[in-house]
Amino acid sequence: MFALGIQPGAAPPLSLCVLLALLLSMAQPGHQLSRCGYCMCDRPTVSCDFDSAKSEIVNNIELTDYVPSSSLLRRLGRNPASYSELYVNCKNARVLKSQRLTSRLLEHFANLTRLSVLSCDLIAIDDGALSSLRQLRELDLSDNQLQRLPPAFLNGKSLTALRFGENRRLQLTADMFRGLQLDRLLLSRCGLSEFPLDSLNAIAGLRELTLSHNSIQTVPVEARDLINQLRVFYLDDNPLACTCQNRWLRNVDWNRVSPPLSKVR
Repeated sequence: MFALGIQPGAAPPLSLCVLLALLLSMAQPGHQLSRCGYCMCDRPTVSCDFDSAKSEIVNNIELTDYVPSSSLLRRLGRNPASYSELYVNCKNARVLKSQRLTSRLLEHFANLTRLSVLSCDLIAIDDGALSSLRQLRELDLSDNQLQRLPPAFLNGKSLTALRFGENRRLQLTADMFRGLQLDRLLLSRCGLSEFPLDSLNAIAGLRELTLSHNSIQTVPVEARDLINQLRVFYLDDNPLACTCQNRWLRNVDWNRVSPPLSKVR
């Protein structure tokens, strides 16, 4: 699945439905965009789902085969830099194995503010994968196979939201988020066995934190200040131990920091 959001005010030379039709007709054989099983043109995005074509998708394809190239977009009279959102969801293309997030995939989308690459079996990220995305604000790499991230992967980014949920072997380091001023961080179902205090303390201004469905047993009292500054904090479905070390958690106003999901923006 891929979706491209057009920046407000950018007058497209082609209607989105015409753009979709051209994309379908010009895709290369073997991994054609015409294999999208569901398409929408009712918003300033183009969205395609591979559900009805998943049995036809061939092996030995790469993540770059799912994202329109710069040359293809330019042949359609579109400037890749005019897009503000790129959404790639490979849930219906499970033949993708051991993929990497590279600068080649993203470099022509220079003005993205939101990037989502979901369920694509990402195992690694190149050091400079995001180097061209100076406007990036939200990054979602959920449901992949990421373990270690490059040390400088997020350096210099003005991110407000970061989602790594369902990367079940993700390893956090103390410097991973250093210099970031995140508003929201989601680390649910990441196989975390310890409360990642050092990693979290490196973030300035964090307001929403989700650590649900991990294997965290204790939360150090040193995390008190961090938790008190949070507007939203989810720690549900962790095997918290009934020990003196966790006793201080009784004083957390859980009704305040863990509202029903329907109330979270």
